[in-house]
Amino acid sequence: MKHSYTLEVGPLRSCLAPRLRAIITGSVMAMMLALGTASPHLAGTLLTSKLLNRENRYSLQTFAGSHTVNPATIKLPAQISVLLLPDHCSEHEWKEVMFQVGQLASLKDRVTSFRVHALLDGTLRSWETFPKQILDELVKLKPLNSSNKGSNRRNQESKPGSEVQVYQDLGIHLPKPKVAWETLLLFFPENDVKNADLKSFCSAYLADKLSQEKFRLVHWRTSAGVTSLGSVGGDLAKGSPVGQNSGTASVFASVAKATCGAEVTTMEELNEVLSLFSCSEVAIPEVVLPKGSFQYTARLIDSVEGKTISEFPAVAQARNGPSVSPKDYLRLLQTLKRARHAAAQRDMEALRSSIGEALHLNPLHPPTLRFAARIYRQQEDWKTALQLTIPLATLVPRDASIFSDIGDLYFNLREWEKSAKAYRSVLEINPSHSRVMAKLIGIQEQQGNISQALREVQSALSRYPSEARLYFRQGSLLEKIGRLTESL
Repeated sequence: MKHSYTLEVGPLRSCLAPRLRAIITGSVMAMMLALGTASPHLAGTLLTSKLLNRENRYSLQTFAGSHTVNPATIKLPAQISVLLLPDHCSEHEWKEVMFQVGQLASLKDRVTSFRVHALLDGTLRSWETFPKQILDELVKLKPLNSSNKGSNRRNQESKPGSEVQVYQDLGIHLPKPKVAWETLLLFFPENDVKNADLKSFCSAYLADKLSQEKFRLVHWRTSAGVTSLGSVGGDLAKGSPVGQNSGTASVFASVAKATCGAEVTTMEELNEVLSLFSCSEVAIPEVVLPKGSFQYTARLIDSVEGKTISEFPAVAQARNGPSVSPKDYLRLLQTLKRARHAAAQRDMEALRSSIGEALHLNPLHPPTLRFAARIYRQQEDWKTALQLTIPLATLVPRDASIFSDIGDLYFNLREWEKSAKAYRSVLEINPSHSRVMAKLIGIQEQQGNISQALREVQSALSRYPSEARLYFRQGSLLEKIGRLTESL
């Protein structure tokens, strides 16, 4: 990951190495052992628009590889749960929600079960009846932040972690569905999480919670949420097909897509979404992590047509460890920010403390691993930098720059075979990476294998005939073995 400033730090080995190397070595080695073994368990499921029931046609791509999946057609149940979050609504928003909830009485003839849930002050209250019959009681659930003309709401929004509080509350206090893939109708104005990394994690966290419970999310965007969506570029169409790429979609839009749901703003759109008869359920293979979490994008591929059907937010976590929450992830990002600031200020003690804390919070966070590896590369501590970089090859396997860094580090350690293997991995990902070919030539030259280096040059020139520096390199090698005439 590139940053706009240049890191200029003094000697770090004396103050960083002992403690951090223990953290790094233990975390990385445990991770490599865990990721090296396939797990028979499933991380969960996702629900997508109905697919063809053809064996071995579809595959699911995760950071751990591609897995053949056979979707199962699921008949969507005629049960609905409505979820209200009065704590997160202003007085004006709550009145709007009550008006919209009152319209749900028109669904009475098309659903077999209807429940209303309200999460108030950390307690989930539930009613098994149509909202019209309990509307007076719902109206009395005065939002805790609606007094003093909204001043309390503003104070609440200014608290650390407030932008992710709603996603954490939902994940912790989800009601239990009566049947698998019951529709959960959530009334809420979408939050605008500006940090893309944090937004991706919140999407993956909530999608994981809903898929574990087997809820299908339909998000009714209240008016306050429409503006917020526009500000982040998330314009998933009203009742839009769930198979579309979400791009910069909001958290709830991404989660709805991962559960065969949608976003709506009117009763007409809701009726259209509820008219969907069936979806396809796809199992997500589990990759066991020793600690922490890793948020990634799972891609559902049609192997016959060779195209991506859809992308879904997903998260891998330690099976027996505590679940990483949005607030935990926010704390990690804040700690990494402090580490970067400390490096820029050349504050060695703060840098040591922040990197150590960030790696302890999550040893599998790619930006943290990249940053820490960069610090050690600057200090020419190639072994520690390598330990930090190798996990990235598993977590982000299509990033050619990671394999290039690994090749450079092995080169500096004079481990020629491993260096060459890493460089060839770069070419597999990006065949046009001509600089890597020059590095492969350099490996042979360092070992004194001039004939093999010349063969590498010929191979490189066949790919990049217009690269002038390759001709210069060829001439230099020919001179070394006394073939001066040919070098001219």
